[in-house]
Amino acid sequence: NCLSTVAVSGTRSIGGIVGVNYNLISECSSCGGITGFREVGGIAGVCFGNIECCYNIGSVVGDNHAGGVSGLVLDNSTVANSYNLGSVTGFGLTTGGLVGSLANSTVYCCYNAGAVNCDCFSGLIGLLEYSDVIGSFWDIDASGQRYSWGGTGLIIIYMRYLTSYMNADWDFMEEIANGEDDIWGINPSENDGYFFLA
Repeated sequence: NCLSTVAVSGTRSIGGIVGVNYNLISECSSCGGITGFREVGGIAGVCFGNIECCYNIGSVVGDNHAGGVSGLVLDNSTVANSYNLGSVTGFGLTTGGLVGSLANSTVYCCYNAGAVNCDCFSGLIGLLEYSDVIGSFWDIDASGQRYSWGGTGLIIIYMRYLTSYMNADWDFMEEIANGEDDIWGINPSENDGYFFLA
């Protein structure tokens, strides 16, 4: 449970919270801006563990494996109930709005609404290998990306439309059909109208 507001820069395995995650990162956020060469992410540069209920709103700039939440997620790891609103800029095929490269891992109930600046299919996931992307979305308008290796692209009005997410089993406040953990909230005057972590 932590917040990073500082800019972080380096060469590889650079993240707003940790460079390399081997365990669990939960309820953390980053807004300072991350710059590196390889494995660059708003929360973690590389993830060998789990990331849940985290978000990034700072810019992420990298060459390879650059992502709004994590640059590289692998080895049966999970990114769940997390989102990115920061811009992501990369120069390779492994650049994604949420995760740069996802290998043998899972993304669950996540979204990206940050701009993705690269010549690739990367609205949510830059590169997907033997992985699952479940109930996750990216904003086609905000990201500037019509395609992604995994996830569902929505125009901005539907990104803020509750039904799309309820049908994907997202657990919101003031509903019990998808659980009673109250993970997500919505208020048009908060978080630029996008869903936020409760």
